[in-house]
Amino acid sequence: MGSYSRYRNSILDVANMLRRLEEDQSNYDLLLALQRRLVRLICRTERRIVRLKKLRATLNATKRRGRHAKAEAAAIKTRVTRISASIETAKHMLFIWRCFGDGIAFLYIDKYALKHMLYDSTDYSVKQQAGALSGKVGFRLEWRLLRAALQHRVPAMLCDISNTLRHGDVCILLGPDPFPIEVKSSKNRNARVDRQVDGLKQLHSFLAADEATNFRGLKHVKRMEAPVSSVSHGAAMNDCIDRARQVGAAQASPEDGLTYFCIRDPEYMNQLVFNSGGGTILTILNEPKTEGDWIPYYPFTLSIRSAESLYDFISGQISLAVLLDTTVLLRMFSDQGLHAQFVEDRDYIVMVQKLNADPAFSATSVISRSFFARIFFEFESLSWLPQREVWFLEHLEDESRIQDQKIASGELSLDDLMTGPVPTFNPLKWPALLRDVDPQKDQ
Repeated sequence: MGSYSRYRNSILDVANMLRRLEEDQSNYDLLLALQRRLVRLICRTERRIVRLKKLRATLNATKRRGRHAKAEAAAIKTRVTRISASIETAKHMLFIWRCFGDGIAFLYIDKYALKHMLYDSTDYSVKQQAGALSGKVGFRLEWRLLRAALQHRVPAMLCDISNTLRHGDVCILLGPDPFPIEVKSSKNRNARVDRQVDGLKQLHSFLAADEATNFRGLKHVKRMEAPVSSVSHGAAMNDCIDRARQVGAAQASPEDGLTYFCIRDPEYMNQLVFNSGGGTILTILNEPKTEGDWIPYYPFTLSIRSAESLYDFISGQISLAVLLDTTVLLRMFSDQGLHAQFVEDRDYIVMVQKLNADPAFSATSVISRSFFARIFFEFESLSWLPQREVWFLEHLEDESRIQDQKIASGELSLDDLMTGPVPTFNPLKWPALLRDVDPQKDQ
């Protein structure tokens, strides 16, 4: 990619605006101003991409036409390469600007509720993102609706300035659940509009009732709030980033089995202790940031507190990594009376049962790879995961007893419960990487 220096001042500007909004979420003037700034940055970046692509096409056409001296041909090739790098950087900046939009949404809405705004209503595939914002038909009407909501002191935001909000045009942020609204400037209806309206109805119904039937390809979906609150070690990572600014590289271990790294100068990496090997998972956070794979996790635009450090991460001047020792995590499960095993599966990473339980008759929980990845992307505590699984297994056992009673009374049949064959999980072979994460299975 090309240089990010041309975007530096704008990144620092919107980062500081987001911090001020975090401190005063009832500042609706600031909420509107931040969105206006993001709209302008997104549109400006989109227009820059168009200009650069036209210039590259012109240079390529010039290179194909006629003969050029060797030095002139080399100069054209070098310029085309630089323009291509600038295009890739600008494309990445569209993701980054929307990461700041995600920051707005995550200030007001529960992070687990927001993930439902990412997926299609028919299945758990990621919903296609809207097209270009510049020149969008109907934008003026969306902006008027946004301003009207804020004037009535109802927090709201444009969905197009977010990576995560892919349903509706304007989202009401009263929380804890999002409330997307479709804004149509025309009364004309077609199959696409009908699908959008139907999808919104299904999503609204699910969020309101906390459960749904025949939703996203599943016979029955139910969401529950775990009584065990997650713990974030974001402060430890930020301290690590601050220290690396002074000494080139730093690490922090907020709890046993979990280590954070910040590398500013590779020459100082020999000061770090990785303890990597079989049974450890190392995730380099720069990769999902660069590839645009951070969603639907808590955005780094909120996690990284310093605006300068945030720019350094976006521009690649610092590298962040999280190392997990799975032997420590498995011991934490055991201390909670659970047997946990890492498994070889595309969607799931850990299978959990109670210690000494009969696998054929006891409740089993499987933790998705994407849910597990919150440890890395959201700097979550390791110890919270076993505590959550204790609650969840007890909940499954309670539900099983209730279902047995309903089956015995004839209220339910086995066909009502089974949605497919029970999967077989094989033990994971080390070394393993968590990089291949599927956010569609974060359940």
